[in-house]
Amino acid sequence: MAEHGVIPMAEVLNAGIHRVPDYQRNYAWETPQLRDLAEDLQGLDSSARSEHFFGTLIVKDLGNTTNVGKSYRTFEVIDGQQRLTTVSILLYCIYERLAALEDELAKRTASNMLKEYLIDPDTGTHRLILNGGDQAFYHDVVLRSADEEMVGRRAETESERRLLGAKQYMRRVVATMEQADLTKLMDKVLSRLSAVRYVVRSDAEAGLIFEVTNDRGRALAQLDKVKNYLMYLAYKGDDQELAELINARWASILKNTSAIDASREDTLLKYHWIARTGQYRESDIHRALKSTLHLGVERLLEKVSEYVDSLSEASFVLRELDAPEQAFEDCPADIATVLRVRVAAIHRWGVTATFMPLLLASRIAFRARPDLLLEVVNACECFSFRAYKLKNHRADYDQYLFHSWATKLLQLRKAPDAQIEKTCREAVAAIYSDIRFDCDDDEVRRMLAQETNILWKLENYEVKHLLYELEVSRCQTAREAPADWSAIVAKGTIEHIWPQHPKNYDDWPDSAKEVHRRNVGRIGNLTLTFWNPELSNRDFSEKRRKYLESNLRIQRELADSKRWKARQITNRSEQIGEFAVARWVLPRNAP
Repeated sequence: MAEHGVIPMAEVLNAGIHRVPDYQRNYAWETPQLRDLAEDLQGLDSSARSEHFFGTLIVKDLGNTTNVGKSYRTFEVIDGQQRLTTVSILLYCIYERLAALEDELAKRTASNMLKEYLIDPDTGTHRLILNGGDQAFYHDVVLRSADEEMVGRRAETESERRLLGAKQYMRRVVATMEQADLTKLMDKVLSRLSAVRYVVRSDAEAGLIFEVTNDRGRALAQLDKVKNYLMYLAYKGDDQELAELINARWASILKNTSAIDASREDTLLKYHWIARTGQYRESDIHRALKSTLHLGVERLLEKVSEYVDSLSEASFVLRELDAPEQAFEDCPADIATVLRVRVAAIHRWGVTATFMPLLLASRIAFRARPDLLLEVVNACECFSFRAYKLKNHRADYDQYLFHSWATKLLQLRKAPDAQIEKTCREAVAAIYSDIRFDCDDDEVRRMLAQETNILWKLENYEVKHLLYELEVSRCQTAREAPADWSAIVAKGTIEHIWPQHPKNYDDWPDSAKEVHRRNVGRIGNLTLTFWNPELSNRDFSEKRRKYLESNLRIQRELADSKRWKARQITNRSEQIGEFAVARWVLPRNAP
């Protein structure tokens, strides 16, 4: 069993080299955690020998490492890397201040602290080595004193920004301290911050320690809880190889989720769980997993291994689906191009949670059949526009349909090709059947042609997206490159072609005002523009000249009309309705 005991941070840091492995998450502390540590240290009574418990530290003894002829005991940090990193940064900030003082004792104190707990100058050995790209930034930027050295390399990732933020925060903590206060703070950190340190012999043994310590007030992310439980199962099964597999897969999972957004950890777990089980109401995946994979389950370790492999694969797919611009590189170029466009469009409509488990399962199941994946993506995007946007259904509408098919498709990955294709077509047919029942082509035409104020029906960004899709279609017909969507988001606005507040409106007869009221908000009277304030409420005759100069094709086309009133708006509304029917098409063979 692991050796353990309560030891001060001085003993922890001086014990040797601590390496953070790649399967651990990158540096994550931000201002609230940094403030808590600073306040805890400030609250320690200088006149008493009170201690502050700093949590649990779990390390694996890797034996001795030699560097420049000097031997160091080396540990792999399994838990506690956030605290070790933050304490090291604070100590370095204290070192900077002491080393800058004229007092000789202060300089010796700084030099000794650096050598004993941070960097051995005799060999250049760091006492703490972070994982991945964080180590280079920690070495090149954070553990540098001069500002010109610190800014020599910009923070490019979230963890690098947090490392730099921690350095800047701790610098502010010590900025006004005198020598005596700096020495007292150093003593508090090294002698009165204590941790329960477990030194384990294997990764699997660490899983058991986690299960013992998890319920002692530490707030763990759900992904961490899942990993810890799986490591516990590996320990109970005496399977070190499985524990190493879990660590290897977790390195990929953390890399993929951090490349998207840290908040995607929980959604990865949930989407993956839905695709595996169809249980879309479950939010505590850790608890659900414990009820499924537990001691006594037949072929438990084999099932744990399969779950970990599956979750890792899902993390790659979710990363791809969340950032489709460079995705689907293993697909034929023509299909990949359309997939990128369609998945990006699903994101732009703003409702993704319903579709993601199905898209995730389809990407995995149809790896060798990207044409089938495209069919599923097209059906999801069509549903997103017609059901969620035009019909304004709640975001969880028809959730069961998509999630139940996700489970069926994920189970197909090793099925015969004929069965895979048959099940895919059944899933797509079921989606289109619901669309046809709820919002068929006639309903699309009616809603877009007759809605008197489309901005009451759709959000501003949704109208932007609809008009952008129209722009893309017109450009494709003319073999022009459309404006990039990012430019539309950043600078594009929606322009009322017939102004909302025309000149001399107050002098109009009531009948003319009524015609204006019934037409000014229709989709046919809206266009994208990059210069809305400039055009504002000008007459169409003035706008028309400006439209001719536009870099947007749908604006240039407006200049073909010599006047712009109710008839032109009606015609264009009907045209946009026909475009929408063709763009978000219901296949003829759909039920």
